[in-house]
Amino acid sequence: MTQRIFISAGELSGDIHAGRLVAELLAQDKSLKIFANGGDNMKEAGAELLYHINSISFMGFAEVIRHLPTIKKLFEETLKLILEKKVELVVLVDYPGFNLRLAKALHKHNIKVVYYIVPQIWAWHQSRVKLMEKYVDKAICILPFEPEWFLKHGVDAVYTGNPLMDKNPVTENQKINGLREGAPFIGLFPGSRRQELENHFDIMIESALKIRGKYEDMKFVVAMAPGLDFSSYEQKYSYDWLLWKKGQNDAIMQQAEYLIMVSGTASLEAALMGSPMLIIYRTSQITYYLAKKLARVEFIGLANIIAQRKGIHELIQHEVTAGNIFKEIDNLLQNPSERQRFETFYADVRQKIGGPGASQKTAKLILELLEK
Repeated sequence: MTQRIFISAGELSGDIHAGRLVAELLAQDKSLKIFANGGDNMKEAGAELLYHINSISFMGFAEVIRHLPTIKKLFEETLKLILEKKVELVVLVDYPGFNLRLAKALHKHNIKVVYYIVPQIWAWHQSRVKLMEKYVDKAICILPFEPEWFLKHGVDAVYTGNPLMDKNPVTENQKINGLREGAPFIGLFPGSRRQELENHFDIMIESALKIRGKYEDMKFVVAMAPGLDFSSYEQKYSYDWLLWKKGQNDAIMQQAEYLIMVSGTASLEAALMGSPMLIIYRTSQITYYLAKKLARVEFIGLANIIAQRKGIHELIQHEVTAGNIFKEIDNLLQNPSERQRFETFYADVRQKIGGPGASQKTAKLILELLEK
């Protein structure tokens, strides 16, 4: 009899990791049937999608409240499919507001629940750990310090490694069209969600103009997240020194002088590649106010959190100004010794994370739980 798994992811970074997991699950058991809420990575790996992340990726308190009818419909149809398809195990991928509620509903139907890429409730909203203790059968962590915290709070947790270490090695000097080989440029990573793009991109361009006021030969390359429409920005900012690239994140991370990055999974990916960067983040005032009340961590950058020190500078909320970004980048460009500082810091982060194999180990563990 064919065994059935459902995977619930709600944003791009979760889809990327879950895509690797789907590929490993099917490599270890070709008879599996996998349904999912996810994106192109999961679909290409062999999952059958119910909802695409482009229609369900909401972030921040205000955004979630505004889209409550959509989220309610998503929840009802997800649960209906899981029950109709007689799914035996559900894998939740981050996206806690939705996924923890789903875990509670699944518990009533005696369906096993694995949480892969656990929500960062150790950072904020720690009361949610009670829901995980009650409704999650196994928590699979991708940050090395997480299992200890979850185990202390009664959640069965394990670290299988970080799936970013499973990426194929970066091809050396992958060509970025429109750039002379070796020409200096700064990479702009404005985030993978519409709200992040709206909150950060204009200030990134204002910063770029300031930087070019001093470094007039400097070019900028925008890393365009899949699923986001940049057309209005391309029309608004049609500078010859500004390049727009999709599907070249690795090359941009590897070759840029520095990166200006919205905080998120991509910043850890860039750190593991050894890319010097500045992390920025701003959101709506209400989201920032509530998050600050609930926050239990000193940093927002994942590499900083893992290392437990600020190896990468961060600008948050009101600090995110063109003047402050210029000062940070100017300091980096004026002080080549900063590169050595980054290298030392990143070596510490890589040592803490460990080697590759996370997706393979996670798939093996999930299949063992399915058999039980």
